[in-house]
Amino acid sequence: ARDARTDERLGVLVVSHPTLNGRWRDIAWPSERPTDKAASATWLNREVRCISRVIVDPRARGRSIATSLVRAYLAHPDTPKTEAIAAMGGACPFFASAGMREVIIARTARDESLARSLVRAGLRASQCADLSLVRRRLSRSPMLRREVERWARASRATSRWCDRDVSVERLAELVCLGAGGIVCPPRVFVSP
Repeated sequence: ARDARTDERLGVLVVSHPTLNGRWRDIAWPSERPTDKAASATWLNREVRCISRVIVDPRARGRSIATSLVRAYLAHPDTPKTEAIAAMGGACPFFASAGMREVIIARTARDESLARSLVRAGLRASQCADLSLVRRRLSRSPMLRREVERWARASRATSRWCDRDVSVERLAELVCLGAGGIVCPPRVFVSP
């Protein structure tokens, strides 16, 4: 997106190939994706693109530039289907404003388990940004340490942070990460 008067760049939309695994796709496009892994990957690469970034110059925010960029892409998409995963989709609803539909996905069993463990340890997910508080709770609660490690080891994205003897400091960082996803889960938008 460029300023019509100055030709200054105001925003950019980046499109990429989607990740292979996305539990929202069966909800968004039921019965369309093949069940065979290789055929599914072929279908995905042919049928779907992901809006992976929408970047707007801070000086130009609040002028519907993000919405306009998404609408412009959706008017002439590279593939029949488009998806976007938005960490701030609730706070910045420009995907919905541009006409994409939100796909509601349930919290994962892993995150549900972590949320219950935090409650049992006397922590609200919103308190977990306070690392000193989280470290104190972890130091006093073997149950919480065990559950955080279980949560982290359940995903390739976080299991690499768990060596044999995970420090309380590392566990506190993992709690902060997991709690962030509980408080503000990513939102998925698709078209059509």
